[in-house]
Amino acid sequence: MADAPIPQPDKILNYPQNGELEFLFRKKLTSSDMRTGLILTSYSNYYLRHLPRPLLDVITGDGLTVWCYTPAIHHSGAVLKGHTTYFRFKKTGWEQISAANGFLTEQEIDCWSLYDAEDGPHGNLRFLIQSVGDHVVPEEAA
Repeated sequence: MADAPIPQPDKILNYPQNGELEFLFRKKLTSSDMRTGLILTSYSNYYLRHLPRPLLDVITGDGLTVWCYTPAIHHSGAVLKGHTTYFRFKKTGWEQISAANGFLTEQEIDCWSLYDAEDGPHGNLRFLIQSVGDHVVPEEAA
């Protein structure tokens, strides 16, 4: 049986094209994601742990400010290491991102990283997030 094709960010316009695009995960949003910030799952934990040490140090410290590109909004947020072994988007940036895109609990999303090792002293990490399926972005956000 052939592997399923890797999802592509086909709903997100005008995101940077430089850097390495890496599919991180597909998940259903949980009430915890919506209440406290997006929990990064699956391959993202491995991926983030293997970033260059200076970036990882910032993420595991106060958190790293990153740009997140979605169909409705390009917005900054912070990625940080949670209390155990997982990483998450801080609540403050995630609230604006999820509201602008009309994300709801139990809705499926895809997440990619976009890392440009040549941009800045330690590279530049960004994220792309879009809904799976035919979810329509609310008109007031579009």
